[in-house]
Amino acid sequence: MRKARRAALPIPRHGHAERHAVTRADLVEILDKWDRRLDHYRAAYARRRPVLSNLLCIHTYEGSWDAVSETVPTYYGGLQMDSTFEAAYGADVLAYRDGAHANLWPKHDQLMVGYRGYRARGYTPWPVAAAACGLL
Repeated sequence: MRKARRAALPIPRHGHAERHAVTRADLVEILDKWDRRLDHYRAAYARRRPVLSNLLCIHTYEGSWDAVSETVPTYYGGLQMDSTFEAAYGADVLAYRDGAHANLWPKHDQLMVGYRGYRARGYTPWPVAAAACGLL
């Protein structure tokens, strides 16, 4: 009678060496690394959360996420970004989206670019809305 053999997992091309850990110590080391990464991401989210809430407040006084401003056609998206703001803080998104303005970006891209703008200039790009939200 033949003994059943277990097929070895192929070595993945994308760097998941965790599949090849064979000892308990290796697995504990991997879990510790994951815990450190999770702590890092939780801390980063905790720093960003109030700013994102403030940007959502600014959005309530600005435009729709997916429409060009009805008053001035040079401001786009939910945070009413102009083309220079988009180029300064969202050049990677512009390149990825083939130069489309912010009104054609998903909300998370608009918020990410808004967060970058906040880090560089504070809430000054949105003076009226930021004042209405009590941020200036």
